Amino acid sequence: MKVFVTGVCGQLGHDVVNELISRGYEAVGSDITERYTGVNDGSAVT
Repeated sequence: MKVFVTGVCGQLGHDVVNELISRGYEAVGSDITERYTGVNDGSAVT
């Protein structure tokens, strides 16, 4: 299943994408900013 998540620059959106990926889903994230400026924990955010 492919899931589209908005607001990935925020903590919730970031964590949702990481949780989906860890459960084997394909997650695609988007936000209003062009570059990711959220949590810098080394996890992948698309």
